[in-house]
Amino acid sequence: MAFEGPLFRWTFQAGTTVTRYRAVVLAADGQVDHSGLDGDVLGVAEDSQEVVGRAVTVMIFGITKVEAGGAITVGGQVCADASGRAIAIAANLQAFGRALETVTTAGQLVSVLLTPAALKQ
Repeated sequence: MAFEGPLFRWTFQAGTTVTRYRAVVLAADGQVDHSGLDGDVLGVAEDSQEVVGRAVTVMIFGITKVEAGGAITVGGQVCADASGRAIAIAANLQAFGRALETVTTAGQLVSVLLTPAALKQ
């Protein structure tokens, strides 16, 4: 069962439709959009927002729930798939966190310890 331990959240404007529990990136206009495959993930959307320009809260640091895009093993690093879901990291992709539990199928929620983007520089 997925769990959370929030340490730092911030509110941004949605640049596109944003889905709860999916990875987001910070666009050049300062709004957040879903991450694409191997995106430079800012954090994970804590709520959904269908209206562009409206507020969406993003977990930037801490333990958060993320929708899985496939099987993930506890302790493994995760990156974003093309829809912003967490997937087990593959060669040459950028991790945004570490799985704290195992999930077996896409659509399940997995607890992830986020690795802040600023610390990767």
